[in-house]
Amino acid sequence: MESVRRLAINHSVLAEASLTQQASAYLGKGANIQGLGTRVIWAQVYVDVDAEIQSEAYTLMRLHARAKKELEDKELRIAQAVAFHNLLQKDPTLAIAHLLLEAPERFETKTLMETINTIGEQLSIYTPGGTWVKTAQLLEKSFGKLPEDKKQAVIDRICKAMTEFGMKQEAEHIHETYKWQ
Repeated sequence: MESVRRLAINHSVLAEASLTQQASAYLGKGANIQGLGTRVIWAQVYVDVDAEIQSEAYTLMRLHARAKKELEDKELRIAQAVAFHNLLQKDPTLAIAHLLLEAPERFETKTLMETINTIGEQLSIYTPGGTWVKTAQLLEKSFGKLPEDKKQAVIDRICKAMTEFGMKQEAEHIHETYKWQ
């Protein structure tokens, strides 16, 4: 029996079939039984595990599998969030598409534009060099309500300064983008 006990120590209570097979194979070898003058040629072992212990083992196995799955799901959500954040830094307009895909019924045009502005502000906070985004927003707030001729004067001054610092192509792009008629 000590031999079977050693085999049982290396098996889970959930692997009773494997233990039965190994114990039968081990005890099925020809062996002399000391003191009886008898030789055992074959033996069949039946292993019976306490139902309560087996139930606890199954419960622990399920809990372990659930915890592993939850950890994998959490890691996947974090990876997706980081990837989405990186995409939004490159192109904040993707936020519109994402919001509309997730819940189109929740947004009116006005609400959507306010949400996009908020997303842009939040992204600028967590973006290296984000001060330029905030600067652009400040310019928009400061000069956006001016009459058209005054807006054009501000744009002309900014473009003139950019040209003086060797950014002629960028200045032309800004001038064309904000050209009012």
